[in-house]
Amino acid sequence: MRHYDWLAHYARATPNAPCWTDLHSSRSYNFAEANDRVRKLAAHLAGACDVEKGDRVATLAMNSDASAVDRCSCRKCSVRVRRRRWFWRDAWRRRRSGPGRRSL
Repeated sequence: MRHYDWLAHYARATPNAPCWTDLHSSRSYNFAEANDRVRKLAAHLAGACDVEKGDRVATLAMNSDASAVDRCSCRKCSVRVRRRRWFWRDAWRRRRSGPGRRSL
């Protein structure tokens, strides 16, 4: 276990305790389920996508339980993650291209 892998620690210690709840969809995951999802995505990133320690990975996703899985998977692979949200990007584009164009 890596020193920052708290998810694996709690998956072993309290596997049935609640970990994440997506308020919009009401999906809930316990620590064992969350660790399993994170482990699978981390294995995919390392195997199929050739992501190595120190690489930078960008994700573009809505704010949901999937974004938590993305962040934890990247940490498990020891890569840096940069998150972008749909609503932030769209608001930024509207502000940059609007009629009264404001500087940021």
